[in-house]
Amino acid sequence: MVTLTTLGYGDIVPVSMAARVFVVLEAILGQLYLAILISGLIGKGIAQNKH
Repeated sequence: MVTLTTLGYGDIVPVSMAARVFVVLEAILGQLYLAILISGLIGKGIAQNKH
């Protein structure tokens, strides 16, 4: 998951459990946002090509 989201853990890491949970949720939501954005743009492009 760290590689997929390009978090790049190394020098700076979340210390508390709450911070770790927040970072994981942020990474997952970021991937979902990107996927929804791209699929929406592709869907609009396909719809315009059909008309």
